[in-house]
Amino acid sequence: MLEDEFREVETRLGDPAILNDQRKLATMARRHKVLDAIVSRSTELRAAYDDLQSFREMLTDSGGDDREMMRDEIRSIEARIAVLEEELKVLLLPHDPNDDKNVMIEIRGAEGGEEANLFARDLYEMYEAYAGRMGWVSELIDAQRSDLGGFTTVTFMTAAT
Repeated sequence: MLEDEFREVETRLGDPAILNDQRKLATMARRHKVLDAIVSRSTELRAAYDDLQSFREMLTDSGGDDREMMRDEIRSIEARIAVLEEELKVLLLPHDPNDDKNVMIEIRGAEGGEEANLFARDLYEMYEAYAGRMGWVSELIDAQRSDLGGFTTVTFMTAAT
């Protein structure tokens, strides 16, 4: 079970043998981060299901304004459960081994004349903006500018930080 593995990883992170081996420590820290997110969402989800059960029981014993307040709370908890379930599904997807690697991108204006070169510039700017929003580092490697400000060729690297 992932919760057992999480507790084991936490214990092993305090082991002097792991602390003295930077490679093992980095691997264990990455695994701890992944498991921590999964375990915390799972714990929140269980608590939300418990709350939902409690409010449903209280709903049967309440009347009037209290009954409507209970219904509102139940709807709120059900919405939170849906969000947590989706987050947990995403967290449980298999890890892509390329997720942590740098990416080299080359965009060429190619055929299409100056319009294609301008589109290549727009595409580069979109990639650069996306990388910035994701907190990644972008580095321009090479750029061949066209007469109207586009790119006949642009090469850049993007890396997660």
